[in-house]
Amino acid sequence: LKVNVIQNSAISFSVCIDNKFKNFDTFYNALEKEFKIEVQKGVDLYTVRHFDENAIAFIEAKGTSLLTQVNKETIQIVLEPNE
Repeated sequence: LKVNVIQNSAISFSVCIDNKFKNFDTFYNALEKEFKIEVQKGVDLYTVRHFDENAIAFIEAKGTSLLTQVNKETIQIVLEPNE
């Protein structure tokens, strides 16, 4: 599995992974024995460097934001696409 985004808090751990090697089910089965897991499949990850408010609005219009990380120059948004 390739990890694209990780976000930790005191009570949760969010991760966006690429399942191109089809290992997700093994990963999921190992973790579900110890942790409560919620899965969102079919999401899109957008990474924009040197973003502005127009870029954010353009991306967020494509679906529901599930996770957003922002630093000085880069924004990453995990989106559940509109149908």
